[in-house]
Amino acid sequence: RIELLSEIYEHFLGASKTSKGQYYTPSNLVDLILSEKIPDDSLKWDMKILDPACGSGIFLVESYKRLIRIWKLANGKEKIDFESLKAILCNNIYGIDIDATALSVASFGLYLTLINELDPRTLWARPDFKLPCLIRTGDSGGGKVGNLWCKDTIATDFMPMLPEMDLVVGNPPYGTKHEQKSITAYCKRFGFADEMALPFIHKVATLCPNGEIALVVNMKVLTNATSTYGHFRDWLLRETYVEKIYNLSIFRNAPTEFGGSLFSSAKTPVAVLYYRSSRLGRLSKHITYWAPRTYVKSNLLYDIVLDSCDLKYLPRKLCESNETWVWKIGAWGNAMSHR
Repeated sequence: RIELLSEIYEHFLGASKTSKGQYYTPSNLVDLILSEKIPDDSLKWDMKILDPACGSGIFLVESYKRLIRIWKLANGKEKIDFESLKAILCNNIYGIDIDATALSVASFGLYLTLINELDPRTLWARPDFKLPCLIRTGDSGGGKVGNLWCKDTIATDFMPMLPEMDLVVGNPPYGTKHEQKSITAYCKRFGFADEMALPFIHKVATLCPNGEIALVVNMKVLTNATSTYGHFRDWLLRETYVEKIYNLSIFRNAPTEFGGSLFSSAKTPVAVLYYRSSRLGRLSKHITYWAPRTYVKSNLLYDIVLDSCDLKYLPRKLCESNETWVWKIGAWGNAMSHR
């Protein structure tokens, strides 16, 4: 299981993960996000998906599994052939990470997913069953071509290399303690706080101009009142189309009997940010905001339960005013509190 591979990788990553801002994303959170953007009842399997900080690949593997299921449903088949498996993997799954070891784990997880769909009795008897190269070692010329790049997402210009994405999804690194000069330079260029997640949130909008984006972010992206965070929110709330936000802060302190904290090695309050880079078309007057006030209804070992009682619909104009109290009152108040 890719979850086991990811946990093993996180264990051996050890203390270095703090400076890299890397945290293993639990499978139930991945499932929550992908269920909204790649639902099982969809018939759209030919969609291009990118994780800009893929790590050990849990988002990519689970996305691949969903596309395979959707392909079977769309084609009315219980089995999928090797060529179709390879085509979906090579044409629809894209990942970037600065850590070569993490990419190797991601590649291995994707291979296991592909192999799991094949008949083991014929798997090794067919000479044409050759797994594709996934990790790219050169952008042109003699290097190997694949859809997993071992590069700095922020420092590299991916526009000439990547097709337009239908979905960008993932858990980019976050934190202000880091050693990446590209992060500091990018934030300085746009007047953002020197926070690792901000360049990822900003840059992926150019890679997905007409698609959808769902990223796990530090909640302080919305609540920090300093001017540099405010400048970032001006761009996010006024120049992109924020569809909804899931504030998962309550789960950072969930006790063991409810599955423990959302991220076992971090107590950071996080949120899931759903947005589009384009504001074209009819905009909703509200931003959907889900902020559970208790972990009792969920068990992080199994499911995160979305209860309609915790759903708020915040006026978009109020959110665009860039007042940080909007998100705090939205979490603990009621529908009339903003008045």
